[in-house]
Amino acid sequence: MAVVNSNGEISTELNAVRTRWNSGSTIHLYTNNFTPVATMTIGSFTEASYTGYAAQSLNAQWQAVVKIKDGEYQMSTPVLTWNAPSSGAPQTVYGYWIDDGTNVLAADLFAAPITQSAGGPGFQLTVNIDEWTATDYP
Repeated sequence: MAVVNSNGEISTELNAVRTRWNSGSTIHLYTNNFTPVATMTIGSFTEASYTGYAAQSLNAQWQAVVKIKDGEYQMSTPVLTWNAPSSGAPQTVYGYWIDDGTNVLAADLFAAPITQSAGGPGFQLTVNIDEWTATDYP
């Protein structure tokens, strides 16, 4: 038999995450072809270093938790923008990670890597974190 959390519990859990992440999280781009796993650490990633790159603070950036449908809630960032370098060698970005300065909170490998080249268009990203009903199968 499956254990199913109520909408109220799912919303409460994700709001607790939002509160914590709004008070100390940063998003970074990474350049090594790494598939995130539960045991990842900050050392798992090689941070982008192209001219003009900077990690972005997500403090107070996580928007209100919204109900997607029964059993699914989501929190999101506003649109985040990284400009292409003004000069220097191109760099390929494979994904991003979010940390609290000590621990990785979340990470994602892009479906396709993004090359940041001088004079290029840069790119934008919105991060969505979903929480679904918990199920436990014997």
